[in-house]
Amino acid sequence: MKKKFLSTKTDDSNSPLAKQELDIQAGIDMFNKAKAAHLEYAMDYRRADILTNQKHADCSSFVSFFVELAIHETDRTLYNTETLHGFLKNHGYLLHYEGTNKTLPAMQTGDVIIMGKKGQSAGAAGHTAVMKDADTVLECSTGWSGGYPDGADVFEHGKNSNPTLTNWFSYDANNWSGEWYWYLYRFSGNIPEQDSGDQKGGTIKSGVRYTIAPVNDGKDYLDIPEFQKEFGIINGVVTWDNIKDPAQLLTKGKAWIKAQKASTNTFTVSAIELNEYERFKVYDRYLFINPYVAEQQLLTVIGKEIDLNKPHKSTMTFGDKTTKLTDYQNDFKKVSKDVESLKSTVSTIGGDVSSMRGGTSSTELATISEQLGTVDVPQLKKDYEGTQKDIEDSKTRLETAETDLKVVKKDDETTKQTLAEYQQTIADLDERLKKLEGDDPIDPSV
Repeated sequence: MKKKFLSTKTDDSNSPLAKQELDIQAGIDMFNKAKAAHLEYAMDYRRADILTNQKHADCSSFVSFFVELAIHETDRTLYNTETLHGFLKNHGYLLHYEGTNKTLPAMQTGDVIIMGKKGQSAGAAGHTAVMKDADTVLECSTGWSGGYPDGADVFEHGKNSNPTLTNWFSYDANNWSGEWYWYLYRFSGNIPEQDSGDQKGGTIKSGVRYTIAPVNDGKDYLDIPEFQKEFGIINGVVTWDNIKDPAQLLTKGKAWIKAQKASTNTFTVSAIELNEYERFKVYDRYLFINPYVAEQQLLTVIGKEIDLNKPHKSTMTFGDKTTKLTDYQNDFKKVSKDVESLKSTVSTIGGDVSSMRGGTSSTELATISEQLGTVDVPQLKKDYEGTQKDIEDSKTRLETAETDLKVVKKDDETTKQTLAEYQQTIADLDERLKKLEGDDPIDPSV
């Protein structure tokens, strides 16, 4: 099972991020102004002219301003090929591809290409460009016909240009100085589907989202091995609103996975439904045979609830559970607590019975009987009979409680013995480990 963890960015403005689309025309208008201004390529301080009169720019200042216009970002920071990665990831873009392929995949409006391996692409060692549509790339560069001064150092490479989009990318890939490596960033908003000859740009119907990709090695999903082993790979999405920090989103995703549980089969029976209820021990396994319910199988007793006041309502649960030593310890503590509670109950009942046997109740009953013999009061007679019944019920409860106490004490001793056996096993293993660690190392030459 794979889960994608996303967060929808909420924005009440009319910005492209809020509308889940790029205002690509705003960037194109800037490109046309640069052509009209006969823009000259410059990597020095003049690169900032792209923001004002479009007289100068380099590849990264051109792409920075283009994307800022397309998403209506008011901060006019100009990035380079090293810092542009972070800007894109924080403004609705996802890393769609990185690697050494020398052919372009199907492209999409607004895609940003960054050439040069991150950490090694500063200055002239890197390049970047942006897609006007699925078939046309825009760049600020030198070396192509039609550049400054007669034209401008901004170029458009499409299906009918020279070079074409395909040839432009192939030329850079095959003539790159140093290690060839490039990145493709794609806006994660709603871009209309684009037919482009034998290519087709994808359609992303989901909204503008932050994902865990920036802090999860570029992957926007987490694997859940336990579920994959049981159910195979099933893709799914979990979304939280208003979380803008990928690291926080990753933490939420991991917590969500931790809270999930694989399916387990359990069922509960009452003491009345199961003969010899006392014989069954928690964590022991018993053969289950009932073709009308399930196939023949060994089942583990994973829980046993004893109702001291109403033993017939005691229950036992069978199912799948891995037993740990701490489970035995916790059960031992619970049994000890139940024993103390039972002792208190027995003491209370014993006091009531002793009082009855001591004569106090007999004297009162004798008085009532004498009154009933001389006075015909029906209600008083009922009270007398009710009192006699209460005495009999108390005796029965005392006998039942004494029986339950014996059973619980027996279970208590069994649990203590089991716990002692586990503790002894651990001690034996520890002793064996110490002996193994103390052995002399083996001489490999022997």
